[in-house]
Amino acid sequence: MPVISRVPWSLLLPAGILLALAFSRGTDDPPPPASSSAFTWTTLHRHGGEMRGAFGLGTSFADVEQRGDTVIATNFMQSLRSTDGGRTWQNLPPLRASDVAFAGASLVLVGRPDGKVSRSTDDGATWTEVKTDADTVVNNVVTSGDAAYGTAFGSLLRSTDDGLTWRRTAAPPLFFFDLDANGPTAVAVAGAGFVARSGDAGGTWQQRWLASTDALNGVAFADGRVAVIVGGSGVILRSVDAGVSWSAVPSPTSVHLRAIAFSGPSDGLAVGYWGECIRTRDGGATWERERTGTRLHLYTVSARPGGGYLVTGARETIFAAVPGGRP
Repeated sequence: MPVISRVPWSLLLPAGILLALAFSRGTDDPPPPASSSAFTWTTLHRHGGEMRGAFGLGTSFADVEQRGDTVIATNFMQSLRSTDGGRTWQNLPPLRASDVAFAGASLVLVGRPDGKVSRSTDDGATWTEVKTDADTVVNNVVTSGDAAYGTAFGSLLRSTDDGLTWRRTAAPPLFFFDLDANGPTAVAVAGAGFVARSGDAGGTWQQRWLASTDALNGVAFADGRVAVIVGGSGVILRSVDAGVSWSAVPSPTSVHLRAIAFSGPSDGLAVGYWGECIRTRDGGATWERERTGTRLHLYTVSARPGGGYLVTGARETIFAAVPGGRP
C-alpha cells in the first residue's frame, strides 16, 4: 500500500476532533447474524456493579489477558483478577489500569491513567508504581523477549529492565489505539492511518501515515513476518515483511473492528461493534464472519493458553471463545 510522505493537515487538529473524524467512517448498523461459528462462546463475567459507568449501566474492560489459571481484566475504575481461569473474580482495589501484559514467570505490567505503569512480580497479587516519561494515560503495554513497550498520547515507550525504567520516543500528538510485538519488532497504530514500527526492540521507530484514513484500532502479529491491522469500516491491512509495508485484504464486514489477536501463525480472531467477529485460518490472508450470539459491542480479544480466546464487551462482559462451535 502506498505511503503518504508528508504529514497530513489532520495532524494539526485537536485530538478530540481527530478521533471523531476517524470514527465517523464505517457503519453503526448491526450486521446480520453469521451463519455459523467455529467457537462456543461462554460468558465468564457480566455487569454486577463492580464498576459504575454512565447511568449505573456498567462500563467495559480495557483489556483481559490470561497466563496459566491467572486472568487479569483491567479498567480505569476497577480491575479484576481470577486465579481459576475466569470462573470466579476478585477486585483489585488499588489497580486502575488500561492494558495488561504478562512477562517472564510471574511478572505483570499494566498501563495507568496517570502516565505511570504498575508492576507485579507475583502474578498480580501485589503491585508497585513505576514512573514513566509519559504525560497522559499509558494506553498500551506489551512485552516481547527482553523488552517491554508502551504507548501514551504522543509517546512511544520502551523498557529493557522488566518495566523498572522507561525511555520515551516522541510521536505525533495522537492516541495510539493498539500495540503488538514479536521478537525485536513492534508496531503501534493510531487514528487516521498512522503506524509506528521498530525493528530493533524499540531503540528507534519509523513513523508513517498510510494511505488509508480509517481509524486503525487493533494490530497483532501472527508470527515474526506476518502482522495484521484492523479498524474502522471493517478495514483489514496485512504485512508479510514484519510491518515494513502494508496491503489491504478483502473484509467480510463494514462494521468497526476494534481488536485482533492470533493464537498461532494461522488462526486469528478480530472483533468489533454489534457482536461482530471475523476469523482467519491462513494468517490473515482471508477472513470469514463468525457467529457470537451477542449484539454487545466487543472491544478487545486475546489468545487464551491452550486454545481459544478471551473477548471483552460492553457492560463488563468477558467471553471465552472455545474452539468447537455449532452449525
